[in-house]
Amino acid sequence: MVDWTGRYTRTLPTPPRSLVRGLSAGGKAYLLTVFGTVLAVELGSAVGVQDASVPLLAPFLLVFWVYSLHASLGGYTSGSLGSPTVIFATVLALTLLVVGYTTAGDGDPEAVIPAVVRGTSLAVGYLASLVLSHVLAAATVPTVSPLDATAVRLFVDLGVLYPATFGGLGGFLYGWWSLPAGGGR
Repeated sequence: MVDWTGRYTRTLPTPPRSLVRGLSAGGKAYLLTVFGTVLAVELGSAVGVQDASVPLLAPFLLVFWVYSLHASLGGYTSGSLGSPTVIFATVLALTLLVVGYTTAGDGDPEAVIPAVVRGTSLAVGYLASLVLSHVLAAATVPTVSPLDATAVRLFVDLGVLYPATFGGLGGFLYGWWSLPAGGGR
């Protein structure tokens, strides 16, 4: 690139803002889902609603527990849809909806469609976080295969489809509610 003085300077290419926004929003959604699920399960255990508890002994146990919840929700494990999985599914849907709504609110939508696109962009970061947790689980637990057909289905279903659906719905709600009263644009 040549600047205004005529000197040649090298610059690194910058990623598109939508990619950076999606990575950030998806990472936030993943972490909020983890902590929201842990909080909900522990509160339920303290109140006596359920008998489950969260393995907080080491960070990789927590990651494996959350990864197992992803696999149980998608039906990729032989385990039943127990109380932690149902709590996780609820927290996941609500978190993705709220993060999709706030991500869509980062810009000034002219219509509903740009807000939906911004809401669905969180799937990029959520997929990256899910793949990272899978790699960590595969590195620490010998029964988890690093990359097989089940992992790919899990990545597509819960790493892309869920975040795109609920994030897009959150973006739609933001775009729809931000339209002026008396007509759309």
